Amino acid sequence: MMSCYAQVEALRMVHNQLDIEVQEEAQRPCPDGVKLRRLKSQKLEIKDRISRLMAQRGLATRAIFR
Repeated sequence: MMSCYAQVEALRMVHNQLDIEVQEEAQRPCPDGVKLRRLKSQKLEIKDRISRLMAQRGLATRAIFR
């Protein structure tokens, strides 16, 4: 089983990749609104999962999302 820090790091990497995909889609000449909403929703879900993991361990989340 992964440690809390390893889980957070893995989720943070997914969150960062989704952020890149959101930015790329938003910069397209004709962004796909449905795709943007889906990506943003996934990104928020990951952020919530990270926050829950950190809260369970009594850790601050401020430094995770830059």
